[in-house]
Amino acid sequence: MTWTRQRTALFACALIGAALPYWPISYQALNSNYPIFTTWFCIAVLLGAGSGFQLAERKRVLVLLIMAGFEAAVILRVIVEVTRDPTSHNLWPLELVFDGVVAGGGALIGVVIARLVQRVAGKGTQRGR
Repeated sequence: MTWTRQRTALFACALIGAALPYWPISYQALNSNYPIFTTWFCIAVLLGAGSGFQLAERKRVLVLLIMAGFEAAVILRVIVEVTRDPTSHNLWPLELVFDGVVAGGGALIGVVIARLVQRVAGKGTQRGR
């Protein structure tokens, strides 16, 4: 697997898409009733659909790149907040699991929708199956 500019751009978009609604909110507000997972799911679906239309990659590669961007956003926040207060993220592995499920599920749905639309329109790629 070669690392291309398109893959780097998709990873960066996923990182920024996950970080923008996540980083400005305090950890206490996230724990109360903030709909971060709904927001992330919608962003992941949009990123998956966009990358499914634009990139001739396998579905698995696109989903994993989007998941990696979301995971990087969570890991960076955990690192910053644990340096401030070591007891703030005692369940950070569960945060990564929840984030991976939401981002991976949303990205997979988006990529599958994009590939189905391409197939129906007759413009499907051979590599993207």
